[in-house]
Amino acid sequence: YTGSPAMIDEEMHFLFKFFTERIQYLTRIIARFQQEGQSDKVAKYRQLHDQISNFVRNLIPEHLMAARRLKEH
Repeated sequence: YTGSPAMIDEEMHFLFKFFTERIQYLTRIIARFQQEGQSDKVAKYRQLHDQISNFVRNLIPEHLMAARRLKEH
């Protein structure tokens, strides 16, 4: 990844905030699908939730490319 440290920090901060909000949203969707008995959708969204949670827990610049791909979902 290329860019100044300030740009990297700014992007990391943005992605952390974005993904934190996305985790809350996915949690609500997963709960609704569980109530409706849609286990296939629960599994799909749980996988995305876990990938995003992993990024937030391991917030390092080397993960920026993967984070950008996740953001597209």
